[in-house]
Amino acid sequence: MTEQLKAEAWVRSQRPALMELTFGCDVIVAGIKEDNPGCEYDVVVDSRKDEHGRIGLGYFGHVHPDALTIIGHRPQLQDWLAVLEEITGDFDLFSSATENIAICNCMGAEVTIMFNLTTGQPATEADYKAFNEIVGV
Repeated sequence: MTEQLKAEAWVRSQRPALMELTFGCDVIVAGIKEDNPGCEYDVVVDSRKDEHGRIGLGYFGHVHPDALTIIGHRPQLQDWLAVLEEITGDFDLFSSATENIAICNCMGAEVTIMFNLTTGQPATEADYKAFNEIVGV
C-alpha cells in the first residue's frame, strides 16, 4: 500500500463524514472489477434511492447499496489540517502565492508537509510519508 493510500485511509477513519454514501463518494461495485479490470471503482452521482432502493452511479447506472463497498470521499485540505491539529495540537501554516502550495510545519517545525492548493492534497509521496510519520500510520 502506498503512502498516499495509507494516509487517505487514516484520514477517512478519523473523519466519518468522508465515508457517507453521498454525491462524489468513491465506491466499488460488487463484481464490476472482475468483469472490467480497468475499472476499479465508481462515483456516486445521485445518493437518493430510486423506487427500487438503488443509488445512482456514474458509469453503471443504478446499483443497490448492498452491492457497494464504500471507499469514501477524497480528503480535502480542511480534512488533512483538522486531523493534524488533533494530533499535534498546533501547527504553522504558510502559503506561497507563486507556487500554489501551503506549507504546514508540525511538531515544532521538525516535520514539514507541503500541500497543493489546487487539489488540496499533500504535494508529493514524501509529503504523504511525512503525514504518516506524524500520525503514526
